[in-house]
Formats: sequence, structure tokens, C-alpha cells
Amino acid sequence: MIPHERYFDKVHGCFLGKCAGGNVGVPYEGMKQLMNLTYDAKMTSSEMFNDDLDLQVLWLDVLEEKGSSFTAGDLADAFLSLCPYAPGEYASFKRNYAKKILPPACGNLNMGYYKEGMGSPIRAEIWGCVSPGNPALAADMAEKDGSLDHCGNSVYAERYFAALIASAFLSEDLDSLVIGSLSFIPETSRLRSLILDVRRWCGTYGDWKQVRSFILRDYGHPDCTNLFQNIGFVLLSLYFGETDFAKTVMTALNCGYDTDCTCGMAASVLGTILGADRMIRETGLREQSYVLGVAAKPRSDKVRDLAADICKVGRSLADSPPLPRARLEIQADYLEKPAAVPGKVLPVAVTVRNHGAEASEYAVSVRADNSLTVTGAPATVRLPAGGEARFELGISADGTAGVSYEQNLVTLTLTAADGTAYSSGFGVAGTAPWLVIGPFIENRVTLPDPGIGENYYSFFDRGDDLRDRVREYHLDAVVNIHKEHVYKESIYKALEDGEPEALSAFPTRIAYLPEDRFSFDDVIGYQGPCALYMARSLVCPDDRLTDLRIGHSDAFSLWVNGALIASDEGFGWWTGENTHVLGLPLKKGVNTIIVKLARRGASADFSLTFLEHSGNDRKPIDFPRHFHDLGTKRPPSALDRR
Repeated sequence: MIPHERYFDKVHGCFLGKCAGGNVGVPYEGMKQLMNLTYDAKMTSSEMFNDDLDLQVLWLDVLEEKGSSFTAGDLADAFLSLCPYAPGEYASFKRNYAKKILPPACGNLNMGYYKEGMGSPIRAEIWGCVSPGNPALAADMAEKDGSLDHCGNSVYAERYFAALIASAFLSEDLDSLVIGSLSFIPETSRLRSLILDVRRWCGTYGDWKQVRSFILRDYGHPDCTNLFQNIGFVLLSLYFGETDFAKTVMTALNCGYDTDCTCGMAASVLGTILGADRMIRETGLREQSYVLGVAAKPRSDKVRDLAADICKVGRSLADSPPLPRARLEIQADYLEKPAAVPGKVLPVAVTVRNHGAEASEYAVSVRADNSLTVTGAPATVRLPAGGEARFELGISADGTAGVSYEQNLVTLTLTAADGTAYSSGFGVAGTAPWLVIGPFIENRVTLPDPGIGENYYSFFDRGDDLRDRVREYHLDAVVNIHKEHVYKESIYKALEDGEPEALSAFPTRIAYLPEDRFSFDDVIGYQGPCALYMARSLVCPDDRLTDLRIGHSDAFSLWVNGALIASDEGFGWWTGENTHVLGLPLKKGVNTIIVKLARRGASADFSLTFLEHSGNDRKPIDFPRHFHDLGTKRPPSALDRR
């Protein structure tokens, strides 16, 4: 372990930089443009809370209570109950974990736009600071954190920066830290390519703006929180900042996009390398205080005290044995997407560990909610002292069940001969059964039937573009977004009145969709431009006011309980939040949702997400929670025409 004075100085420098740099970036967060701002020491002060720091202070509480024995579930419990706000991936995590979808699966289901965002890399510092000189431990702890609400390269990025911070307690050479920390992420990852490219560009070109343009060319994304361009900006600012705080944070700031994250991360790396004393001496930074937006319990709002408490935890992790664990540990791991789809079996691997000093035998029982069927559980498991047993469960959904619910719990109980019972539960997401009607296909022109021996080419209008018109007819199709291909009354008759014959003239099927987002390719095999109708009988447990987020990449119209709620004739980039509907009432029981969709290009995506009503339609952005207690009534089986 490094000397305490050096350890504290570097932890203090890390979080001094985190807070000061984050404060510089907060007012500009999300500005997607090149800026030309100049440094002012007043920029380092802020009265706003910042989630980049909030969750790390919350993780400190978990570490103080659980020590090195903490699990991803311990972090998830604190996140769900003690963080009141829910932007982007945080809201999707909370919805998933409230349904008992366990890590790491809760970091992937319904994440859409955010699964590779900056939300987890910005929480890396604490793991490096409680693991000084031990980058492997830092990376592994960071992965538990990142898996709550992210997956793939976002988790790799948190591993990477946690390892880099841990290594910075022993080395002050930025380039060696950048290269050395690559060993903690996959060699084939896109993140690794980004890091190596940015390092090469920074060494080759003398203009950071030019390097920024290369980052956007090869790794850019329209989402201001996407990790690739933002991690690129962090590294760019560190290389061009030349260990100068003001130069580093202003380079990161002037790159734009997720500026509170990039400025805070760059400054935390720099602060760990320099230490607080040197950074204060060279920059004139004053001691920082912070404002919390989570229900953590720090002893003060001073960064110096936070650093001291982090050092205390770091010392205890190095010097103290893990806290004693329960005699029996039951772990469930989803082997596929954690959703119950009729006609498929979801495999779940179960590991039972005996932490006791004696062999033991347990009777096994399984209980499942909402018409789920569970197979594969053994009658008993016998565990050697300190050993484990493994088996695989198969989870199936009943395709004839009247309602498919979003939330479904499977409870596994092991009972010893003396009656002592150990239980563990995990969630399985339900799949929403949508009625799919169509596709509806239209040619560029409709031609009359030619006579015997007559060439249909003669029916095209003559002119210079004749060849174009003929080839369009041969190779393309169109969508008339204003045409009513199906009368909505027929859909209501089929769904609400139980009269499937009302749609007998149209191709129909039932598609079970495990996530909010779906594409045309998920529900039909036709590959060209077309229109599609989809309907869902949403079951709500009570009367409530909701907000609705609609993601769409092409034209749509949406009706809820007979009323046109939203429509858009344009097409663009799916985000999950292309259109917002505020204050939508849902009634207790069944609510009929009909959506007409268009696909005019190569692909089309659509999504619906129901959230708590924010109560304020004047705010440009808010972060209500997603509902997780809804269900969908199954359409009449006669409409599932395969």
C-alpha cells in the first residue's frame, strides 16, 4: 500500500478535479457544437447536483456497509431506492430492476439508445480510488457497477477508467497509463480501437480541433451522451492539456456534447496524476464542496472529507477480510434475453454455493407468477462443505394466457432437513402480444390488365423519364401515408368485441415483443416500402395519468381508446424520444392502442414507453419513472394466422 499522505493527496486530487471539472461543464451539457470559451475560475463553483458524483457517494455508503463482499445487487438496491431521478438509462434500469431483472441483464433490456452511453464511465473514479495500485480489482468492481444500466463498450469504458485511476497512484505518465489500462478491456472492442486511434491522432496532429473532427468522423453519434465521441474528447483533452488544469478542462469543454462528464473525467484523471496539493498550487483551485441529489449519508459536503472517507474504505478493503456471508448463496444467470416468449424456453443457470463448514442437502421448490412454467429443477441438491451445485431452469410462457404481464417473478426455495429455508427470486419480463395487420403494399403506378399479346409498357406515360418509370415499377414500391387501408372500427370489433371475422379480409398475426422498440423486420418478412397496422390491448391496474414517449424513424399515427394522440409524417433517426405526449389518461382495465406505421426506406423502428406523469409541460426535459406494472391482453387466437 502506498504511503497514506500520498494516497490521500491523490484521492483528494481525483475528486477535487471531478467536482471542479464537472462544474465547468454542467451549464453546457448537451451542446453539440465546437465552442470557443475561455477559462474563468468562477466556472469551477456550482450549486447544482451532478449525477457523475452522486452515485459514487452512494456507492461509498454501500462499500462502508458491505466492504469487499458487496454485490451488483447491493448497488442496484441503493440505486433503485435512494436515487430519486431517472434520466435515460437510469429510468430503464429502474424499470428493469423493479421487475427483478437481475444484473447484468438489467443493463441491456429496453436500453435502446443508452446502453452505450456515458452513464457508467462517469462513475469509475471511486473504484480506482479504493483500489490504489490494483487496477484488476478496480476494473472488476467497476463492472459490477456498469452492468446495472449499461452493457458492452460502456461497461468496458468504466473498467478502463477505473483501472487507469488505480494505476495513476503508482505512475504519473499519462501515455503509459492510457496504454497499460487497455489490458482490462477486450482486444476486439470498439472502445480499444477508439483509444488507440485518439492516441495516434494526438501524437500526429498539432491541432485538437482536427483530432476532434477525426473522432466524429470515425466514432461520432447524434446522442450527446454516447460514450464514443465523449471518451475520445476526454483523451484528447488530456493529451493536449499537458497537465494544465485550465487547458485540459477547457479543451474538453470546447469539444462540446456531454461536457459535465468529459470535463469531470479529464480533470479527475489529471487530479489523480498530480495530486491535490500540486493542482491547488498550480491552478489556484480552492477546496470544493458539492450538492447531492441522492439520499446518501456523507459526513459533510466537503470534497476533502469525501476523499478521507474513500481512503478509509480503500485501507479497509486492503487490510480487512471480507465480511461473513450467508451460509447459502443462490445465484441466477439468464442465458438469453430475460423475457418469456410463448413457444420458446428461456434458459436460466442457477448456482447454489455452500459457505458453511459442513456438507448439506436441500429440497428444491420453485414458484412462478402469471402462468409461467418452470422446468429443470432437481428434487434435491447436495452441497459439499465450501462447494457448489449447478442446474439449469427452463422458463416458458403460456401462449393461451389471457394477459401477458410485464412483471413476472420466479422464486427458488431450498429447504434443509431441519426446516431452515433459503429463498431467492428473479424476474422475467413479459412479452407484449401485438396484433399485426398487413403489410399493405402499393406499386408506383396501377396499370390496367393488358390485352392478349399487348405489352404493358405502352401504359406508361411517354417522355424522357420513361426508363426511370418502368424501372421504378419493376424495382420499387411506395407508401401512401394518408390512405386508410383498414377501418379502425374493424380493429376495435376484433379486439374489443371479440369478432375476429371483422379482419378476415386482411393478413393478421400475433407478434410477441419483449421490448418497447421493434422494427418492421421483427413482425413481417416483406422487405420493401409498405404500411402496417399494429394494435395492443393494454391492461392498466388503475385509472392514471401518464406521459408517453414515442420513438419512430418513419411516419406514424397513434390512437388510444379511439382518440388520435399523436402523428408525424416525417422520417429520420429513431431515438426513443422523438415525440412526447404529456398527460395521457389510461383507464383501469383494457385500453386499446392502434398505431399505423410506414416504412419508406430500408428500415423503420417504432417504440412506445409509458411513464409517470411529470406534471409540468413547460420543462424542456424531465426524468419521470417508467411504469412496470402494465400488461397486454392477448388478441383472439383466430387472428394468429400463420
